[in-house]
Amino acid sequence: MKSKPLTIAIAAILLVIAIFLIIASNHQDDPATRDHTGTPPEQGNQARDNRTPQRQPTPATSMKWEEKIDFVLGSDSISNEKATRLLLGIVLDADAPISVRNDALEHALNLVDDEDFQLIQSVMGSKNKELPEPLIQTILDDTLNRPDTIQLTTALKVIQGTHTQVIDEAVELLEFHLELEHGNNIEQWTQAVDRYTAQNKQ
Repeated sequence: MKSKPLTIAIAAILLVIAIFLIIASNHQDDPATRDHTGTPPEQGNQARDNRTPQRQPTPATSMKWEEKIDFVLGSDSISNEKATRLLLGIVLDADAPISVRNDALEHALNLVDDEDFQLIQSVMGSKNKELPEPLIQTILDDTLNRPDTIQLTTALKVIQGTHTQVIDEAVELLEFHLELEHGNNIEQWTQAVDRYTAQNKQ
C-alpha cells in the first residue's frame, strides 16, 4: 500500500499538469492572437493577399452628363474639332436625356465651321437610325445662318428621314432656294441639289 505523502505528491503533480493544459488551451483561443477577421494572423494575411481589389470607376465614367460637356468645353488641351466630335458622341448617346443631347448639339454647332459642317450632317442618320426630331430641328434651324449649299445639303438629308414636320420645313427650304417643286421626291431633289452645289462651289 502506497504511503500517504506519495499519494499527495502524485495528486499535486497531476493538478499542476491539468492547470498548465487549461492555460495553454485558453491562450490558443485568445482573440488577441487572431486578427480582426477572426482568422489566425498568417491565414488572415494570406486571405487579404488573395482578394481581388475592386475596380474603382474612373473620373470620366462617373461624371454626370453636364459635367462631361463642361469638361470638353473647358479643356485647353482639346482642339475644336476633337471637342466637336466628343460633343457629337453625347448627341448620339441614346442613354443621355434629350435635353442634354440638345445642349451638346448646340455647343457642337457653335464650335464647327462651315467647312467642317459635314461632321454635323454625319450624325443625322437615316430612317433606320435617325436622331430624335428636336435634334434634327436644331440642326436645320442652325443652317439658316450658314451658306446656301449647307442649307440645301442638310435639308436633303432631312427629307430622307421620318420626322414629318421637319421634312415639310426642309422641302420649303429646297423650294425657296432652287425654285423647284419636287414634293417629297428624294431622287429629283438630290439631282437638283447636286447641280446647285456643283455650280456654287467656293
